[in-house]
Amino acid sequence: AALPRFVVNAPDAVYIGTEVEAKRLIERARRWDMVGLDTETTGLDRMRDQVVFWSLANDRERYCLPRAALWWCQDFLEDDTNVWAVQNCNFDAAMLANAGIEHVNREGIPVGNRVDPMVLHHLYDDAALHHGLDHIGQTMLGVGKWSSYSELFGKEPITNIRPGHGKFDDMVEYASWDAWLHCLAAKRLKRELQGMESHFGSMWDYYLELESPLHDVLHGMERRGICVDPGMLIPFREQATASLDRIVTQLSRVAGRPLNPNSPKQMQKFFYEDLGMPIEEHTSGGASGNRQGSTSEAVLQSWVERDVIELTKGHGAKKVVVKRFEIPKLAKDCLGLIMEYRKHAKLRGTYMDGVLARMIPHTQRIHAEFTQSVAATGRLCVAGDTLLETTKGDFQIQNLDLSKNPKPGVLTHKGRLRPI
Repeated sequence: AALPRFVVNAPDAVYIGTEVEAKRLIERARRWDMVGLDTETTGLDRMRDQVVFWSLANDRERYCLPRAALWWCQDFLEDDTNVWAVQNCNFDAAMLANAGIEHVNREGIPVGNRVDPMVLHHLYDDAALHHGLDHIGQTMLGVGKWSSYSELFGKEPITNIRPGHGKFDDMVEYASWDAWLHCLAAKRLKRELQGMESHFGSMWDYYLELESPLHDVLHGMERRGICVDPGMLIPFREQATASLDRIVTQLSRVAGRPLNPNSPKQMQKFFYEDLGMPIEEHTSGGASGNRQGSTSEAVLQSWVERDVIELTKGHGAKKVVVKRFEIPKLAKDCLGLIMEYRKHAKLRGTYMDGVLARMIPHTQRIHAEFTQSVAATGRLCVAGDTLLETTKGDFQIQNLDLSKNPKPGVLTHKGRLRPI
């Protein structure tokens, strides 16, 4: 089925399939005051996915091109005199970079020639819950909701859709639609921001002075990433695993039976059935609705901090203690080991397994995604993979004391070790 027309005044979508056609398009596009750009990719991984189709548009024309045309048009895509309108611009910059196109920072200096409608809309209405293209299109451009990829193509991989495919015309329409909207949205929001005052003159002046160059800076940070040394982390992980195994062995010996701290069922049976601990908090019950006594970290920590559990009834001034339960010494001994195990297991999972899992193998780096349009306060946010702060003392895992060594596996771009 043909793709429904989104709006009656949308320009026709044109497919550019040859180098000659692409060169002709670029000659015209060099005279556009603003170039809408969008990419259709194999996925959302900024370091590993690839462009399949890409599109160029102004407010009167829109074109879809194949991956091969990236290199036919490389000079144009890398020309920093162009003004680009791109929603979530650093995603598309990353996809182009994966294809070897230096769309941003060719000389390593922020140029500020990219206009991101998502950030513009955040400046225009920072109280809005959404800054996506669909929201901008519906609220500011009079464009109704349009079809998603899954609605149009189902589970068909984008790499299967080529000239001659039954839905290729739909792909041309779909792929070029966003590039056209990027241009319309950027121009509309530019006019709105030019009428809003700021310390720099107008909010548009503020955007050009600070936010637009910041796109380039953040793109460079994302591409560089944080270097990880797996050769340093893996031995630490092996030592941490051995320490955790020793805690489990000690716990089972103290409890007088095999006891796995990672098994909610074993923990529930041990504390509630074998030791008779009173249930103060229940699990949600999940899909079955079978609620059990909770062994969450908060519950266990509350037992660690008390010697007696007071069971009450009533509320407020009418609340009275009906029973006091003294926590057994065996429970206290086991609780200390279980909390120690959970603490160290979390550190291993976050700072060893987590770091290794988030490392991109071919770069041996962790690549975060930075955004300028999420926090209502306007602060910079990090999405996806990050490295979190921790104190030196938190790295002490029985015989494994990382506080005496550099924190695991983080290198500067010059190859020198430094803490996370």
